[in-house]
Amino acid sequence: GITLQVLLFSFALADRINLMRSEREAALKLQLDHSKKLVSMAAMFERFVPKQFLSKIARSGIENIELGRADVAEISILFADVRGFTAMSEALKPQELLNFLNAYLERIDKVIHDHDGFIDKFIGDGVMALFENASVQVGALNAVNGAIQMQKAVDVYNQHRANSGYPPIRIGIGVNTGEVVYGTVGSQERMDSTVLGDNVNVAARLQDLTKDLQARVVISEHTLEVVGKGHGLILREVGDVRVRGRREPVHIYEVLNAETEQDKAAKMFTLSNYRLAYDNYRNGRWREAEALWQSCLELNPADSVVQYLITQCQSKVS
Repeated sequence: GITLQVLLFSFALADRINLMRSEREAALKLQLDHSKKLVSMAAMFERFVPKQFLSKIARSGIENIELGRADVAEISILFADVRGFTAMSEALKPQELLNFLNAYLERIDKVIHDHDGFIDKFIGDGVMALFENASVQVGALNAVNGAIQMQKAVDVYNQHRANSGYPPIRIGIGVNTGEVVYGTVGSQERMDSTVLGDNVNVAARLQDLTKDLQARVVISEHTLEVVGKGHGLILREVGDVRVRGRREPVHIYEVLNAETEQDKAAKMFTLSNYRLAYDNYRNGRWREAEALWQSCLELNPADSVVQYLITQCQSKVS
């Protein structure tokens, strides 16, 4: 009888142990599934809010993002925009327009990430990207080199477009460096992450100026100062330009590395005369500067920056 009781107790205990083991395995599986879902949600969230932002505005987790959270840093800001996008969008069907934007933005996004930057936001066909590094110089150089390679990527993309019977596209890029504020704006119901400050506005205005200059990439003087010398950049000084919404002018440079090989060669051929003309321009010798720039234009009639500077000389004289 005792032996039977022991056997029955052993069977009952084994069943209980098996039940506990099954319950424990089920709980572990549930916990693992929940963890995977959280990781997946976090990865999906990073597609909408870059992890570089989250590290500043959500240090204690995405569920604890604070409205109005501010963090100051010195970074480089890049704005890029497709030329003639409004006319293009009118000529395309909605799905064709979306396909174009995704094809273009995917190429641009890769270049930006390859240069340790990240896209803050898409503004229609426009892109706002940020380049931050423990070394401000490295961040600025990444931004400028990123802008150059973005233009190269568009040149390659245009070859694919030509093969498919589509016209080429052109983009203009402005880069500025300076102190900004990372933060969250909005309300408790709807908020957004962004960067704010005068330096962001300057970068956006430089991109606007590329339309007037018909230039590919322009950078601010401060960006050039931060980058320093010896990095293989070939530049043309454009001078002080007025930017909308800002009292003080911004001194800017055109980056020739971003040109096609043909346009770069043409601009390099007249570079010595260009710089001599700018030296006259800087010192108020408008007629001498105009004459030298006219000689550059004779050799390269498509040089829109030279055309712009000639009009500036003529406005000074008249």
